[in-house]
Amino acid sequence: PPDAPDLALTLGQDGEEIHTPSLHPVSLLVHPNPTTGTCLINLDLTVPQTVELSVFDVSGRRIRLLAPSQFRLPGQTTLTWDGRDENHRSTPMGIYYLRLVTPNQTLTRPITVVR
Repeated sequence: PPDAPDLALTLGQDGEEIHTPSLHPVSLLVHPNPTTGTCLINLDLTVPQTVELSVFDVSGRRIRLLAPSQFRLPGQTTLTWDGRDENHRSTPMGIYYLRLVTPNQTLTRPITVVR
């Protein structure tokens, strides 16, 4: 679920899976989803860290860099994706993937575009 905490998976001595909170959890929510064009991206950092936020198509090609890799302070930030690619063309209907990269984790969220 979107509100579930991000967990790190480690293996115990006997090979059992142990789920623990990741070192620097990040909250990443997208709404509205599905979207007819513009959507809001809520990013919540618990510690200062470098983040990069991009949108990819289903083939894995980055179509838009929303936030270049830069240092951000803890707290909430709201970004907007206008449903356009790097050349400012409207993207066709379909599924896209929002990817947030930090030094300790990568989060991916699907975004469905309907026209």
